[in-house]
Amino acid sequence: MQNEIQKPSSKLKSARRAFSYIGFALILWTALEGGLLYALGMWLRQTYPDGISQDVWLLIGYGVLYCIVFPLVLLFLRRLPAAPPEKGRISAKHFFVFLLINVALGYIGAVAGNLSGTLLEDLFGFAMPNAVESMNAYNLLLVAPIAVLVGPLVEELLFRKAILDRTRAYGEKLALVFSALLFAFFHTNLYQFFYAFSCGLVFGYLYLRTGKITVSYLLHALYNLLFGVLPLALTKCEGYNAFFDAPTAEEQLAAIAANPSAFALVAAYSLFELALVIAGFVLLGFYRKKIFFKQSECQLPPDTEGAAGFVNVGVILYILLATLLTFLVR
Repeated sequence: MQNEIQKPSSKLKSARRAFSYIGFALILWTALEGGLLYALGMWLRQTYPDGISQDVWLLIGYGVLYCIVFPLVLLFLRRLPAAPPEKGRISAKHFFVFLLINVALGYIGAVAGNLSGTLLEDLFGFAMPNAVESMNAYNLLLVAPIAVLVGPLVEELLFRKAILDRTRAYGEKLALVFSALLFAFFHTNLYQFFYAFSCGLVFGYLYLRTGKITVSYLLHALYNLLFGVLPLALTKCEGYNAFFDAPTAEEQLAAIAANPSAFALVAAYSLFELALVIAGFVLLGFYRKKIFFKQSECQLPPDTEGAAGFVNVGVILYILLATLLTFLVR
């Protein structure tokens, strides 16, 4: 009887250590990213006093992250035991359902992020940087492969494969919320926080049910293409910025008249996105009762899951660090 009473406590301690270790892994990522990019920036300023183009810096920055920081953090995480989910199949039809539901939840998250950023600016005069809009400054031919091919691959391998595999044993629902929340904080941007969390839930659930990182990666890449790269490409149409910068309705109409085909394309794509969002909400209402979570090997009692996942040193410190970076870094 005494051993039975001690088991939940022992299990809780083991889970806390695992979750805390993951928090420290993301702190390591942040420290390596900041330290290496700072040192590299100092060296580049001395070597090239006239500066380098922002596109070159973009390639260098992501090269450091993906070729140095990412492998080191994966090695750090390998010390934790992994328990991958069982392999499962998914039809093209159900993959498309996941895509539409992801679009709907991502839309809610994007609206929440935009409202939060606007409220902060209106109420406190605190302007938050929008990382998505800042990508307008870079060459689309550089942004597209990063946003669609390389970025989603790294994020899926880290937040779904590495983190879910090492937390799933303590409860699939806890692991899913945990990985999605850390994924949201990882972006260190208020505008991205809510939709990163909602998308992280969909990507993670798809991985849990299929056990195939290639499937969640494909969904992630398609989402970034449809709602990241393609809209960014449309904003580069001639006259697009002139329309939104126009102070009066007459000048806006003049901008449309000057580039009718470009604005017709933008309008058509906006309607297409709206149709996907509506379809996603309908499907979410239909499929929400089909969501299920399997019993895990070291399943924690429901009243201890939150304490295990979030009340530990590593995760608390990482959330504090990510929050500081979100509000302080410009």
